[in-house]
Amino acid sequence: MIPVPATVEPRLDAAFVVDAAARDAAADVVDSAVADAPRAEDATPAVGQDATQGDVVTEGAPPQRRVYIDRQVVGETPSTFRVRCGWHEVQIGSVGMPQKLEVPCGGQVRVKVMWR
Repeated sequence: MIPVPATVEPRLDAAFVVDAAARDAAADVVDSAVADAPRAEDATPAVGQDATQGDVVTEGAPPQRRVYIDRQVVGETPSTFRVRCGWHEVQIGSVGMPQKLEVPCGGQVRVKVMWR
């Protein structure tokens, strides 16, 4: 059995001691950077889209393959499909592997063809 001391004295490591003025100055820099950063709600959508939609692009996929979005047939390749922004399950062809893709609001995502 290993002996354990009854009390352990707290130790201050000099590398982690920061004076109050330096801490406050660092907080001011962070607050300023956060206030100046662009916000997602300030983004403008692409022409013809509203801020709640994005595009799923299937160009480059073999032609005339069914496109499934959220397990529903929505059309054939090659094409672009407008959907609500957020996460969707996309599959190219009946033997393609389903992929979870995040469609950005006002943007687009290109689908990579993945076979099983």
